[in-house]
Amino acid sequence: MKKTVLLPLVLSLLYSCKVSHERQIVFNDTAVNADEFSINLLSPKENFYYTESIADSLFYNYRLTDSSGIVMMESGDSIYYNPVQMAHLALYFISTYHNTQGAIYLDWAIKYADKLIELSKNDEHTLLFPYWFDFPLHGYEDFPMSPPWYSAMAQGQALTLFSRLYTLTMEEKYLEYANLTYNSFYLQFDEANLEKNWVSVVDENNYLWLEEYPFNPANYTLNGFLFALFGVYDYYLIRPETEVYDLLCATLTTAKYNIPRFRSPNEASYYCLAHKVQADNYHTYHIKQIKFLYRMTNDEEFNRQATQLSEDH
Repeated sequence: MKKTVLLPLVLSLLYSCKVSHERQIVFNDTAVNADEFSINLLSPKENFYYTESIADSLFYNYRLTDSSGIVMMESGDSIYYNPVQMAHLALYFISTYHNTQGAIYLDWAIKYADKLIELSKNDEHTLLFPYWFDFPLHGYEDFPMSPPWYSAMAQGQALTLFSRLYTLTMEEKYLEYANLTYNSFYLQFDEANLEKNWVSVVDENNYLWLEEYPFNPANYTLNGFLFALFGVYDYYLIRPETEVYDLLCATLTTAKYNIPRFRSPNEASYYCLAHKVQADNYHTYHIKQIKFLYRMTNDEEFNRQATQLSEDH
């Protein structure tokens, strides 16, 4: 009993203390931790969003779509576009295109990408994909996300989408969309300007986080952070430059040294560090995401972490 109670505390102390890292990089004007990683250049069928399942000819029969067939969602008495839902579905179409070479699937992915651009906000040479509905985090009214709000998860999935469309079509507009979306990760939390849009934050131990829910104080939500990281990885595949590599290494470093803080031994992992809500479906997703970090880097620590979470629950 004492072991079960003490272990999370020991892990928390171990991974929140100062760790000697290989180097630091300057993110905006802040020094952040960044170990060196060997980055594997994975093929489309090795990448995270790839699935062998095939989108059906009518692309589901969603109850809510706009007049052009783009999926929408209901919130309260209104319907809205959801950037993550749209990007994720577009990536499913790309996966199906790789499986079938059916041009219609690539056409639908492009249709979704173009709609995201239509809905986007250009802010300080960045593209942001707004949410226009209220969202109480975990259903708690004390943690409201009020429109328009932005999410590093949406930014990351859109970045993956534009990067892959550029690879498939070689159309310069998708490279430009990817460039502008990538720039959004440099919108950093500024305590002196709380009205400023932001999706990144540096914690007290100099780890760089990409926040799914940019709320003050930060939540540190794992699955959204990792989806944003995957976006940086996909962008690195088309722009393997030092700046992009540094940002990718900084986020991988954050993941490597902080994933253990989300662990609850013999139980499902925590959704975020701020509230420590647990959910079986997100625990399963965490394992899948961490396994992909291992495939991306061959870093055995990620393999160990994924195995440990699998054994927990």
